[in-house]
Amino acid sequence: MRNFRFFAVVLMLFSLIPPAQAASKPSGACKVKNQTQIFQGKKYTCIQSGKKLVWDAGRKYQPATQKTTPTPTPKPVLNNSSPINSTTNNTQSEISTNSPLSEYLAIKQKAYENIRSAAESGNTKNLNLIYHIGNDFPVELRNIYTQQVEYSAKLYGTFFDKKTNVHIYMYTEKDADAITSDPAMNFNAQGFLDWFKRWSTGNDRQHNIGIASYYITPRGQNTPQGYAGLALHSSSTPTSLRAYSIQVMPHEFFHVVQDFFIQSERDAKFPDKDSYDRYFPPVFREGSANTISFALASNSFTDYQNLYSGFIKEKKNQVDSVPTFGKLNSVPNIVNSLKSIEYSSKNPDAHESSYCIGQLLFEWVIAEYGFDGYRKLIVNQLAGKSFEDNVKKSLGITLSQLYEKAAPHIYNAFI
Repeated sequence: MRNFRFFAVVLMLFSLIPPAQAASKPSGACKVKNQTQIFQGKKYTCIQSGKKLVWDAGRKYQPATQKTTPTPTPKPVLNNSSPINSTTNNTQSEISTNSPLSEYLAIKQKAYENIRSAAESGNTKNLNLIYHIGNDFPVELRNIYTQQVEYSAKLYGTFFDKKTNVHIYMYTEKDADAITSDPAMNFNAQGFLDWFKRWSTGNDRQHNIGIASYYITPRGQNTPQGYAGLALHSSSTPTSLRAYSIQVMPHEFFHVVQDFFIQSERDAKFPDKDSYDRYFPPVFREGSANTISFALASNSFTDYQNLYSGFIKEKKNQVDSVPTFGKLNSVPNIVNSLKSIEYSSKNPDAHESSYCIGQLLFEWVIAEYGFDGYRKLIVNQLAGKSFEDNVKKSLGITLSQLYEKAAPHIYNAFI
């Protein structure tokens, strides 16, 4: 294993990362439902979002007498300059402004903008990033993931109140020895080795896999540190990986943030999985990590929307293996489904379904309460005796109320 520190390269590449592309909105206040305003070539409509009135995503506006030749939609460039997930469509500008889909996209856009804004105003002063990159890790993907880490660190760094080391891993199947000899990863090594065997036969190489995602004190160490990273086949390219793979690095990295606030109580409070799920149900740990990582891996709202659309389409096709996805056909059923997946031990669907359902749940939270509202949920993870107590303290509502309020947004994603 060789350790690389890409300070000069990262600084050069990161300086090229474009700022968040927050969508333009009318400057005037949205005060009357269904009022419209023409702004920068789009027609915006004032819609209801929860208790608030907000401008919708807007649709292209062209006077009836004007004839123009449509301009092809340019290919978006991700924040990490990756061609992974580089598809575009014009769904946002073609929808009916008073449809459930319009309200769904308005919430989605608000969440995306809140996350990106928090990242742009963040800092990395309390994070010391230590890279471990295998010799055979593809250079193009190394650059993409390094830029992702640096950008994500701007947001994640705002959670740390002391200088903290975070180890970032980028390995391939050729780094099996490095993984099995590292006390921060070897306790999970068998799962990674199983993937490596499949890759060696030419199977499943479209996947990258998370290999570290925690804040712990490994054997032989005196202080806790963060560990995050992924592995992929050494022949991988940005176009050979599935679109969903683009968000794996910021997802695993975010688990370091989550764990930072519970590490001191881990052994005392969580002797088993049920006690852990009582404080951190899968929809919160995995689902909200997806909410954050999808936004940080997308350089525009269109990219963000497309990444979600492809992911939800995939889930709709998994109803045979994950029956919970087939039950999201009404708001009451969604509320019941959220309650049914609070504990992994009580529902075999809990973990797998939590990524998608949970990310929609916390997308709604971030749109409704802002990123600072969501931040409270992370900081207050040990509040009280359950996740319910955390929700009450952080958002001022019960867990059931959270489910009921967010369920329409989840429903609109699946209709």
